[in-house]
Amino acid sequence: MKTTQKFALARGGMMVFFTLVVFGAMFGHAELQWPLWLAALITIVATIVVMWFSLQTYRWWVLLPLRRLNAWATLVAEGQLDAPPPHMYAGEAARLQQTLLGLARRIQELRARDAAQLTRTAQSTKTAIDSLSHGVVVVSPPGIIELTNQTAETLFDIKAGKHVDELPKPGLAELFREVMVRRERIEPKGYENAMQVFDKGFERFFLPHGTPMFDNGADPVGVVIVLVDATGLRAIDEAKSSLISTVSHELKTPLTSIQMSLHLLADGAAGTLNTGQHDLLRAASEDADRLHRLIQDLLDMARLQSRQNTLHLVPSRPIDLLSEAVAARRKEFESAGVQVSYSAQEDLPNVQTDVDRLRHVFDNLLVNARKYTAAGGQVILAARRDPQEPAMVRFEVADTGVGIPPEYLPVIFDRFVRVPNQRTGEHGAGLGLAIARDIVRAHGGNMGAVSTENKGSVFWFTLPVAG
Repeated sequence: MKTTQKFALARGGMMVFFTLVVFGAMFGHAELQWPLWLAALITIVATIVVMWFSLQTYRWWVLLPLRRLNAWATLVAEGQLDAPPPHMYAGEAARLQQTLLGLARRIQELRARDAAQLTRTAQSTKTAIDSLSHGVVVVSPPGIIELTNQTAETLFDIKAGKHVDELPKPGLAELFREVMVRRERIEPKGYENAMQVFDKGFERFFLPHGTPMFDNGADPVGVVIVLVDATGLRAIDEAKSSLISTVSHELKTPLTSIQMSLHLLADGAAGTLNTGQHDLLRAASEDADRLHRLIQDLLDMARLQSRQNTLHLVPSRPIDLLSEAVAARRKEFESAGVQVSYSAQEDLPNVQTDVDRLRHVFDNLLVNARKYTAAGGQVILAARRDPQEPAMVRFEVADTGVGIPPEYLPVIFDRFVRVPNQRTGEHGAGLGLAIARDIVRAHGGNMGAVSTENKGSVFWFTLPVAG
C-alpha cells in the first residue's frame, strides 16, 4: 500500500477512535444509551464512506494519472520520442505532462538536427575521399573494415565489412597489426614496399601508410590506411636512376683513361717534370679519383635500386664484423688522434650478411665519424639484440663529434644531401649514407640516426638473424 493511502486510512481511524471515546464517556447515562449507540454507528458508517470516497478520488485524480504519465515517460526515456502522451485533466499532473512533452519535443528536434548534421558530415567525407586517387581504408580495432573509398574498392577489392585477413594484399593486414602494436604512424621504407596493381591495362604503384586513431583517453579506436598513388613519382625516380646509370657508365671509361694518363705523366713517362708540374698532376689525379668514386657510388646505387646486384648472404658473427671494420680504419683514426673501440653483447646470434657490401656500410660510417670528430674524441662501435625486434641484431657507430644540425637530421639519408663539416669545412657528394641505407635495406634491415649538435651522433642499423 502506498504511503498516501496509509495516511488516509490513519486519518479515518483517528475519527473512529475519537467517536468511540465520546461514546464510552457517555455510556454510563442510561437515558442516552440508545441514541448514542445510533449516533456512533452513523458516525462510523459515515467515516468509512468518506474514507472510501477519498481513496477513490485520490486514486482516480492522482495515482492513475501519475502511473500513466510514468509509463509514457519510460517510453520516452527508451527513445520512443513519438509515443502518444496519455490524456490528462487539469491539475499538477497535467502541468507536469506538458513540461515532459515539451522536453520530449525539444529532444526530438535536437536529435533530428544532429542526425541531419551527421548525415551531411558522413556524405561529404565519403564524397571527398572518393574523389582521391589514393586508396583510403578505415579499420576498427578488431580488424573489421568500416569505410573505404572508390579507389580502394575498385583497384584492391577492399570492401566494408571484410576482415583485414581476407584482403588480397597480405601486407595491409601486417601494416594494420604493426600500427596497433606500436601506436604510431608507419611509413613505407621506399618504393620496394609499393603494391602493384593494374588499372585498365596500365601498371600502377601504391605506397601503404598506416596511422592510428585515438579517443580522448588515448586508447586506439582504429587505423586509417592510406594507399598513396606513387605511380608518377616512381616513373620519375626510375627515369632519373636510369639517366644517372647511363651517364655514369658513359663517363667511367674515359675517366679511367684520364686516370691512367695522369699516373703515367706523374711517373715521368712523357719526360721529367718540375715541381709545379708535379703539383698540378697530383691535384688533377686527386680530382679524377674523387670523380671516379662518385661514379662508382652512382653505379652501386643504380644496381641496388634495380635489384641487379644480388647479395651473397652468409652467416657472420657480429663481433667479427666489428673487428674487421675497425682494423681496416685503425691507422686513419690513430693519425687523426681519435680513439676507436668496439664491443658486442655476449651470445649474439649470427647475422645474414653480404660481407663485401656490409664493409661498404661500415667504411662510410667510420669515415664520417672520423671526419666529424676532433682529436681527443672517440668513436665506439657496438652490437646488441634489438629490443623492439628480437629477430634483428642492432649495430651502432657512436661518436663525440660536432653532431648534425637539426634541419639536416630528417633528410640525412637522402641522396645528394651534404652536411657542412663545421670542423674542417669538408663535405662529400651526399651519396654515402644513401647507399649505406640501401645496402642495409637490401639485407632486410633498417637504418637511422640520432644526434645532438656539439655533442655527437649515433648511427644505427639492423640486420636479420641468420635462420
